[in-house]
Amino acid sequence: MLGLHVADVVSLAAYLVGITVIGIAAARLIHTMSDFFMPRRATMA
Repeated sequence: MLGLHVADVVSLAAYLVGITVIGIAAARLIHTMSDFFMPRRATMA
């Protein structure tokens, strides 16, 4: 496949899946536009 070794294809697929998972997890934390620009800070009480 395009001259790529199997290990190259596997690492590329793992990278794309990982970035997608991180993006979905980050999107769940954003509720308002201000969260996007300045994330809420957790308060330690």
